[in-house]
Amino acid sequence: MAQSDNHTGYDPGHPWYYLRGGKVPSFKEIRQSAIESGYQGYMMDRIQDADDKPEPRRSKLLRSIRTEMIATFRSDAHRYRSCATALRQRKAKGLDAKQPHCCEDVHQNIALKHNHLLNDFAILIVLNDRLSQQMDLFDFET
Repeated sequence: MAQSDNHTGYDPGHPWYYLRGGKVPSFKEIRQSAIESGYQGYMMDRIQDADDKPEPRRSKLLRSIRTEMIATFRSDAHRYRSCATALRQRKAKGLDAKQPHCCEDVHQNIALKHNHLLNDFAILIVLNDRLSQQMDLFDFET
């Protein structure tokens, strides 16, 4: 996954990353992390089952999974933004300025949503790759 930040010693998927002042990653940075890691997400069995079906059922199932994942991504993105706002407000109040000894819910929440988004991006990348390949409609071997 994402490499650890030299400043915090943790990666953005860990609550202590945020507790120790780590920058909240943008969606582009999370997506890039998913690409660089090669992680494919938790749905590979389901995606592979759909990919093994003959056309046009294969494409229909893959598009259905992608539609479901886009909805999940939107929900996770909305919650991630809320968590980032809560973290910024906490930092503005100076609540994390002292030597940290324990992470709070806000740190757990944003780390968890980061990991959900990383997973969402990984799955969507795999789905888009699979959907870009049109299988033989009549299953002829060439």
